Amino acid sequence: MWQFLLGIAIASSFFLWYQYKQTQKIIQLVSDLQNVDSDDIISFSLMSRFRRAIHQSLRYQEKLAHNLKINEELLMAAPVGYLQVDEEDRLIFCNQQALEILNIQRWQPTRPRLILELVHSYELDQLIVQTRDRQSPEVKEWVFHPVCLEGSQMREVRSILCCASSLPLPNGQVGVFLQNQQTLRELRQSRNQWFSDLAHELRTPLTSIHLVTEFLVDRIPAVEQRWLQQMSQQTKRLIDLVQNWLELSQLEKDPLQTLQLQSVEIGSLAHNIWQSISPLVQTKGITLQVDIPEPVYIKVDPTRLEQVFLNLFHNSIKHSPANSEICLEIKTKHLSPSRTDPTLSLSPELPEFTSSTGLTDATSTQNLTDLTEKIGSKRSPELLIGSRGTDYPEVTDYIEINIIDSGQGFDETDIPYIFERFYRGDSSRKRHSSAEELGGSGLGLAIVQQIILAHGGAIAARNHPLTGGAWLQITLPKFSEL
Repeated sequence: MWQFLLGIAIASSFFLWYQYKQTQKIIQLVSDLQNVDSDDIISFSLMSRFRRAIHQSLRYQEKLAHNLKINEELLMAAPVGYLQVDEEDRLIFCNQQALEILNIQRWQPTRPRLILELVHSYELDQLIVQTRDRQSPEVKEWVFHPVCLEGSQMREVRSILCCASSLPLPNGQVGVFLQNQQTLRELRQSRNQWFSDLAHELRTPLTSIHLVTEFLVDRIPAVEQRWLQQMSQQTKRLIDLVQNWLELSQLEKDPLQTLQLQSVEIGSLAHNIWQSISPLVQTKGITLQVDIPEPVYIKVDPTRLEQVFLNLFHNSIKHSPANSEICLEIKTKHLSPSRTDPTLSLSPELPEFTSSTGLTDATSTQNLTDLTEKIGSKRSPELLIGSRGTDYPEVTDYIEINIIDSGQGFDETDIPYIFERFYRGDSSRKRHSSAEELGGSGLGLAIVQQIILAHGGAIAARNHPLTGGAWLQITLPKFSEL
C-alpha cells in the first residue's frame, strides 16, 4: 500500500513541477511579446496577458503592412523603372516605368513568370545572373530591342538605350533599377550633328583666311610680319580643331566604314612614328625604352593606328620631364577556348609589368583591380555602345599595348574624364616644359578612344604605381577572320 502512495506522490510532484515550468515559459513568452519585466506581469491573469500580446502582435503586423504598402506605392510612382526577381529568375514585382521601358504586356503580380519569357533580353538576364553570383551591385548599358506581339504596334515600338543598376537581395532575389536613356542619347547625337554641321561650314572660310595670311606674310614690312604669323598659327589651330571634330564625328557615326584594314606589324609602326617626331624628342632628351618580345601582327587600319601612336607619344612627351624615359610595351596574349566570345574579356588578367628598363611591379594585379574591371572581366558598357552593336567575328587572341611616361601622372579626379571631348586636365599635370608649344585642341584622346573602339578594342588610363607617370593601356582583339 505504501508503495502505491509513494508512486502517487512522485507522480503528483512531477506533474506539479512540469506545470510550474510550463507556466514560467508562458509568462516569459508573454513578457517578451509585451516588452515588460516578468515581475510586473504576474499581476495579470494568463488570459489577459495572451490577449495583450496578440493585440500588440496584430498592431505590429498592421504597421509592417502599412509600411510595405507605402514602399510599394513609392516604387510604383518612381520616375525610374524597378523590377524584382526571385531565386528562380521569376518576375515577382515590376513598377509602371519598368513595364513601359521593357514593353512587358503579359505579366500578372499573382502569377510570377520567368523574366526571359516576358523580356527577351540576354543582357538583362546576364546582369541578374552576375549580380546573384557575385553578390555585388552591377551596372550595365545596352540597346534594348522590344518584341512586339501586336502587328499594329510594330511601327510605334523602337529600340532604346537602357541603363540598369542591380542589387543583390536576401534569399537569392535581385532588384534592378532601369533608366531609359534614349532621349539623352538622341540629344547627344543631335548636339554632335549640329556641331559637325557647324564645323563643316567653318572649314572653308578658315582655310581661305589661312591662305590669305600665308600669301600676305612676305608682302608686308618685317616689323609687322609677326602679327600675320600669329594670325596664321591661330587660324591653322582652328582648322585643325574643325578637322579633328569632323573626324571624331565620322568615327562615332560609322566606325567600321572608316577603316581600311591591313596586316600590320605594330612594333615597326610604333618605331616609325617615334622616328618621325625625333626632332621634338631630341630637344627634351627623352628616350624610348621598348619591350616587344616578338613581332606582333594584327589587322588594323595603319593610318588610324599611326594617329593613335602619334597622339599618345605627343601626349607623353609633352608631360614628361627632360632627359626621362617613355616605356612602350607590346605583347600578344592568348584566350582560352572558353573565353573566345567577343563580348568577353579582352584582358582576362593584368600581368606583372616588366620592361627592359628594369621596372617590376609585383603588386600590379592587386593595385589595378579597377583597370581590370574596365578591360577585364567583361567588356565595358561604353565599349559595347561604342561598337554600335556590330557583330564582330570570334576573338582568338588580343594585343596589349602599354605606354608609360615618367612624369607626374594624372590627377585622380581627372582620370574618369580623360577621354571626354575638350577635357584638358593641365592643372593636374603642370610641368616646366614646352607644353604651351605643343598645345592641343582637347580632342586628341577622344579621337584615340574612338579609333580603338572602332577596332573593337578598349583603352584605359591610370598612373603607373612605380614610375608615377601616366599609364595608357590599349587592348586590341585579334579576330578569327576579318
